[in-house]
Amino acid sequence: MIGNGAGLGGTIWRMPDPARERDLVARLTDPSFVHDPYPILARLREEAPVAWVEPWGCWLITRGDDIEATIRDTVRFSSADRVTQVIERMPGWSERLGALHENFAVGMAQRDPPDHTRVRGLVSAAFTPRRVEALRPRIEALVAEHLERVL
Repeated sequence: MIGNGAGLGGTIWRMPDPARERDLVARLTDPSFVHDPYPILARLREEAPVAWVEPWGCWLITRGDDIEATIRDTVRFSSADRVTQVIERMPGWSERLGALHENFAVGMAQRDPPDHTRVRGLVSAAFTPRRVEALRPRIEALVAEHLERVL
């Protein structure tokens, strides 16, 4: 189901016809979406910026203002397990998306306050501008090494 009326970020969206909605959702589960998601995401932003994706078991929000509104409103919206739950609904996820799942399972992006606030404080202390700048030579060397392998 795709909502109509005032968007989460104060914008307005219109409801496409049911056939278009089914088509949009079907494209999200097509293997080609993984290889090039940008055309379908652009279409969703235009036609259905907030859409229920049954195979993923979640709402898909595609406009930046709406996404930011949900992230900031921790009373009505939760970040807990938001990405891992979607990954776990995909067929063969452990083989194809296991590393991505592991990354999100331990990260602060999937935590709600006060846990998120506590972890963010720890991370912020470790990644000061001075510390990040000190890492620049090592990061540049790693990027150059990996680019040499593929170019």
